[in-house]
Amino acid sequence: TLQKLLRAPLSFFDRSPTGRVLNRFLQDLQSVDSFVPNAISDLATKTLTVITQLSLVYVEAPWVLCALPVLILPYTAIYKRMRVPNRDARRLESIAHSPVYAHFSDTLNGRETIRAFAAETHFERDNLDYIRDMATATYALEGIRKWAQILTIQWGCSLYLSCGLACVWLTRTHAMTVGQMGLVLLYPAQLQRSLMDYMMSNAEIEKQFVSVERTAEYTRLEGENVEINSCPSLSDLAFSGTQRGGVEICVDAVSLRYYFHRPLVLNRLSLHVPAGTKAAICGRTGCGKSSLFSAITRLYPLAVGSIRIDSQDISCMP
Repeated sequence: TLQKLLRAPLSFFDRSPTGRVLNRFLQDLQSVDSFVPNAISDLATKTLTVITQLSLVYVEAPWVLCALPVLILPYTAIYKRMRVPNRDARRLESIAHSPVYAHFSDTLNGRETIRAFAAETHFERDNLDYIRDMATATYALEGIRKWAQILTIQWGCSLYLSCGLACVWLTRTHAMTVGQMGLVLLYPAQLQRSLMDYMMSNAEIEKQFVSVERTAEYTRLEGENVEINSCPSLSDLAFSGTQRGGVEICVDAVSLRYYFHRPLVLNRLSLHVPAGTKAAICGRTGCGKSSLFSAITRLYPLAVGSIRIDSQDISCMP
C-alpha cells in the first residue's frame, strides 16, 4: 500500500485531503492488522460454542430443537435487516474521521498564523463540528447494533421458554432427572446469548472488512507512467551542460492536462532554452506559467510531446 502511494501521480494528492490518507494508514490499517484477525478468531470460538451447546441440548432434551426452525427465521430476518446499515454506518464513520485528522494536522502546521490572527475560537468551533459529525456516525453504528441485540434477546427468551416447558414435561414423566433438567436449563440460558454473539460476530467481521476494502483501494492506485526498473540511475546520466555552467532545455510540442477528463492546459507548446541562458516566463494569470514549470519538473505526466534536458528525455529519468 505504501509503495503504491509513493508511486501515485501528483494529481492524486491534489484531490485527496491529507486527513484521508492519514486515516487509511491509522485507523484502517489498525483494523486490518488487529481487529480483523481478532474478529475471525472470535467468530470461530462462537461457532464451536454454539455447536457444543446445541449438541448437549440435543442429547438431553431433543424435543427442544423443534423450536429452532421457528427461531431461525426471525434471527435471519434480523441479520439481513441490520447487516447493510451496519456496514454502511461503518463506512460513514471511517469517512468522518478524515476531516478530523486533516483539521488537526492543519491546525498544528499553522498554529503561529492562527495565533497571529486570533482565530483560535474559529478553529475550535470547526474542530467541534468535525468531532460532532464523527460522533453522530458512531452513535448510528452503535444504535444499529443495540437494536439487533435487543430483538435477538427477545427471541432467545422464546427458546429458553420452550426448553423450560419441555424439561418440566420430561421430569413429570420421569424421563429426565432433576440434575439433568438443571444442566439442560443452564445451557439454553447461555445458548440464546451465544446465538446473539454469533450473529453479531458475523456482522462485526463484515463491518471490519470495510477497512480492508478501503485499504485495498490504495493498492489499486495507478502509478506514474514510468518503469522504475528501466530507468537509468543518476550516476549513468551525463549532462554535458554541467561542465559549461548550464543545461539545454528543449520542449517539443508538449500538451498537458491535470486530469484525464479535463481540457488541455498546455496545447502543443514548443520551447528551446540554450545552455547557459537565463530565461524568464511572463504572462497573465492562467496563461500556463506554473503548468509549464510542472511539466519541466515532471510533476504531471505529459499528454503529448516530450521534454529533453541536454538531449535526455525526462520521462526516462528516475
